[in-house]
Amino acid sequence: MFRPVGFLILLFSIKPGEFLRTGGSILYRALSAFSLLAAVPLLVFGTVLFYEIFSPIDIEGRRFLVFALLLVTFASALIFGFGLIIRLIHPILELKDSVSTLVESGLDKTIEVKSNDEIGELSGAFNEMIVNLRQAIDEQERLCRLACTGELAATLAHEIKNPLHAIGGAASYIRKNYTGSLIEEFVKVISDEAVRINKLTSTLLNFARPVQPEPAPNDMNRLVEETLALLTQESRDHGVILEKHLFRELPPVHCDYNQIKQVLINLLINAFDAVHEGGTVTVETKSNNGNILVSVEDNGRGIAEENLKQIFNPFFTTKTRGTGLGLAISKKIAKEHDGDLQVRSSAGKGSIFTLVLRGGNQNK
Repeated sequence: MFRPVGFLILLFSIKPGEFLRTGGSILYRALSAFSLLAAVPLLVFGTVLFYEIFSPIDIEGRRFLVFALLLVTFASALIFGFGLIIRLIHPILELKDSVSTLVESGLDKTIEVKSNDEIGELSGAFNEMIVNLRQAIDEQERLCRLACTGELAATLAHEIKNPLHAIGGAASYIRKNYTGSLIEEFVKVISDEAVRINKLTSTLLNFARPVQPEPAPNDMNRLVEETLALLTQESRDHGVILEKHLFRELPPVHCDYNQIKQVLINLLINAFDAVHEGGTVTVETKSNNGNILVSVEDNGRGIAEENLKQIFNPFFTTKTRGTGLGLAISKKIAKEHDGDLQVRSSAGKGSIFTLVLRGGNQNK
């Protein structure tokens, strides 16, 4: 009689959500099974006592009853213990095998989560660890490539700038001292290409040189509006419809205003190049779990799946113009702000680039 009362007291003493979460626990199942196990001999004993009221049992019968109760109790305990061991050991052995073969099988193998108990949570934690480890290794490889590329870019840019100034000076001297349409034409080509290469080397140096951000509290919505105003004419030249959805209750963001503005310009220019005339580029700001998200979405051609893992690598580009450094520099700036630059894209359906920054007035 006291057992059901105890269960009712326990049931009403916890919240429904906690009760549902506890229902999947191995401990809860073990306690329930143990309760049923203890109830088996009591049920048999109670049945015998009820029967004895109508038909008294002799001494031999009582001894047999005690033996039967002990046998039932032992058998129930044996079955219960065997079942519990199988229930616990099998998934633990499976998890152990997965850990043991992690190096051989690579980081693509995960464990199937078959329950919502502690073993299921452990398997889920293992799968999450594999995903995080794979992402960490990919990020480490990307950073190593960036470091090597940065060193090479700095060396090349330094070596190119000196002769480039000499070429530009020679072209200027020819323009001032010689006349003729043919000379003027070729001098213009030389000067324009020298300026273009000079911009490229400056970009390489900016990528290779570690520029420390100068953070200060900034209004991200104001930054977005200034950037959109700056690129309004370019969006018209591309025939692109520019839209914005700004969350008006954003907290201030502790960031380098000019560097984040550069990131946003890079993302918008890439979006302009990705959409056809009449396409739409949408800039949105929002807050999520203390982070400030600035997303640039387009309905352009999208990015092929095989290119998604490479778009943040330096010099990788699918465009006919550009150096392939814009996204690499943008990713680097985001990381230096303790943030991230993420992308979601499908070929033929457009892309969404999201800059993630911390909200509030954090001091780095």
